[in-house]
Amino acid sequence: MKKYAFYPGCVARGGAPELYQSSLLVLDKLGIETIELDKAACTGAGVLQEKNQKLGDVLNIRTLAFAEDMNLPIITICSTCQGVMSQANHRVLKNPEYLEEINSELREEGLEYKGSTEVKHLLWILIEDIGLNELQKTFKKELKGFNFAPFYGCYIVRPSDALGFSENPERQHSLDMVINSTGASVTDFSGKTKCCGFPILLINQKNSLKMVSNHTGEAKDKGADAMVTPCPLCHLNLDGYQGKARKDNRGDKGDLPIIHLPQLLGLAMGIEPYRLGFARHIVSTKDFISSISPGERYSDPQNFNVAMLLGMIGFGSLIFALITAIAAFFILRAILIYEWGDNSFTHYIDTCSFENIFIIGKYICSFLEVTEKVWDWGISILTSLF
Repeated sequence: MKKYAFYPGCVARGGAPELYQSSLLVLDKLGIETIELDKAACTGAGVLQEKNQKLGDVLNIRTLAFAEDMNLPIITICSTCQGVMSQANHRVLKNPEYLEEINSELREEGLEYKGSTEVKHLLWILIEDIGLNELQKTFKKELKGFNFAPFYGCYIVRPSDALGFSENPERQHSLDMVINSTGASVTDFSGKTKCCGFPILLINQKNSLKMVSNHTGEAKDKGADAMVTPCPLCHLNLDGYQGKARKDNRGDKGDLPIIHLPQLLGLAMGIEPYRLGFARHIVSTKDFISSISPGERYSDPQNFNVAMLLGMIGFGSLIFALITAIAAFFILRAILIYEWGDNSFTHYIDTCSFENIFIIGKYICSFLEVTEKVWDWGISILTSLF
């Protein structure tokens, strides 16, 4: 069993939890053992480095030092993290004086980096450490007849010297290779190694969305059933903003599913779609999943059960409030009669006799009986749908 220090990155643990969820399932199928680097910081995603490169490098070399102490290579599922950590490692390895400068900061935490940690995206591990032949042995479902557009993102293809392309030239088309290994076809398009637009989203949304529209629109026009990316930041932009981007720039519907690399692998491995988190996507993947895995559950039954529980709690709270209000009314009536005796107001509310209380109670019980039947009927329908 291969063992790695696992660096999932921020987005997989926040904005795109389906990536983390599907990755764990796929890693288990691949027989990969991981120890998560739970003390590691964010890489800075290249944004921090534009403002303060040394601070960004300290954070990333700190992560590499944690893995070095464990004597393990790092596996990541974020191509942005891959690129940023690789660049930091490249800078310190070619400049011993700079490495010592970084280590002087790390010594306050009892850490020192000697330069031996290797960082590899899951995409590269599939080809270089596992091998496509062994990978295919884990597949239970051939995806022949489906077309996937690969979207690499910036940081896993540039700069090539920091990413080891000269030593591992297959990395340049690694995503294409993995898609082909599933039996599916690659939909080639001009934007597959270009920027998704995420880095400029907050400062130039117009151009960012134009990039999203261009990439997803071209891939769709060329026959892609879905787009596959190894980068969760690209996924956030291409999935989350596709609807607005396509409407504003092309006047059509944003309907191209954007799926994570581990989700593609999970489908080929026969993992149930709901376990891979497809229902979490912004652009609906329901029709796409139905065509690949007809009849299989799409949404997570646990989420459905939680929703039902919350609904029951809300309904119970409403009934409790109603009963409390009725009880409070009659307690107030008793107090008024006791304190002031009979007057026009107490005489008015005194018309609500104990016989009326009994009648109200009967109506509440009847209402609850009907509600229970309606509830059971609704549950049976929803269960059949999901």
